[in-house]
Amino acid sequence: MAANGISTLGTKQLKQEGKLAIATAKRQGKVVARDGTVTGSTDATKNYYRAANTLDINLLPTKYTGNAITNNANGAVQIAGTGLLSASTSSKIVTGSGTSFTTLTVGTVMTSTYGNFGIGTIASIQSDTQLTLTSNSIVGHASVVWQYLSSSTLVAGRPWSTSNPDTAITVIETSSSGATLILNLDSRNTNSLARSASPGTWYDLTTNHNDATIYGSVAYGTVGGQNCAVFPGGDANYAQCVPNVYFDGNSFTIQSWVYVSAVLNWNRIIDFGRGAGSNNILLSNTYGGTGKPGIYIEGSQFQSTYPGSSTVLLNAWHQICATFTLNTVGNLSQGLAKIYIDGQPYGSGVTGKPVNITRTLCYIGKSNWGNPPDPNMQGGIGAIQIYNGALTDAEMLSNYNTTKSYYGL
Repeated sequence: MAANGISTLGTKQLKQEGKLAIATAKRQGKVVARDGTVTGSTDATKNYYRAANTLDINLLPTKYTGNAITNNANGAVQIAGTGLLSASTSSKIVTGSGTSFTTLTVGTVMTSTYGNFGIGTIASIQSDTQLTLTSNSIVGHASVVWQYLSSSTLVAGRPWSTSNPDTAITVIETSSSGATLILNLDSRNTNSLARSASPGTWYDLTTNHNDATIYGSVAYGTVGGQNCAVFPGGDANYAQCVPNVYFDGNSFTIQSWVYVSAVLNWNRIIDFGRGAGSNNILLSNTYGGTGKPGIYIEGSQFQSTYPGSSTVLLNAWHQICATFTLNTVGNLSQGLAKIYIDGQPYGSGVTGKPVNITRTLCYIGKSNWGNPPDPNMQGGIGAIQIYNGALTDAEMLSNYNTTKSYYGL
């Protein structure tokens, strides 16, 4: 379309500026010709309204410089901690930074796949200070929107950018059935994993303090083009969560994002137990040497039905998860276990329920059986989450869809 002359301009910057100039002229009551030429003056019948009705390119989140997109100065005012809150007891510490504003208004606009929940408390935060936010009581997951306060009025239309977009918590924290996160290790979140070659601890983002000590050369880095916890393989390289009752004999969900670099026998994502063959609950990125994920619950085991060869999941990011739903009728000592890959179920089987016991050897990327026979994880782990209940198929897919962009999908 060349009618307004925009398409004939040489750069994206000129086109963006031209569109805003034409829009401003129309809003001010001026005459815009078909070729984009502007004539006339501000409509004097509504002088104040018309004169104030300007569109400033520098108030957009981003603008073009030549053909390159850049953050505006105001759009680059950074907030660390943008993310989700989900229950009346949930809170998040956020930090405002930058010098181009004095006050930030935090509008806790609650939205989720279960509907909208209105506007929560609005508070102000000065630059370079911290504020702890507590959400409204809701079900599901909710977004928290940060907006700039200008002349005592919220600037509408967009949330602020984040100094580290990896700080968002984007999985469901409380499911429709009441299942809640009891372990949340998220390498994208600076509050969970430090940006360091020797992070020392992978911190649990829940209030349960189920932190993982990092051993060997496991470090924050990049695998498959995405930031994550890098597991280089080798017996000395793994992480270990504190002893606790992660599985209490009821339903549960294990959720992970992994990048697998090699098909290694029963290569673990997690193995929580008390030693080899002692109350183990494990999720493996390969059932034996098949290259297909598998789950093992107190001696019962099965593999996924994901199609393709043994290398089909190699060298790419995938969400690998498992749920266990305890029977409520019939044999109450059993339940149905399911494996999910990228939000879709691939295989299920009847297994015995886990024993309600403190598991003392809770490994990430390492087997309780040792090596041999089971080599340590080689690749990357983005996140490990455990729920004290089974998420539904819809909730598993929701979690996949809300996190996949962080892994380039």
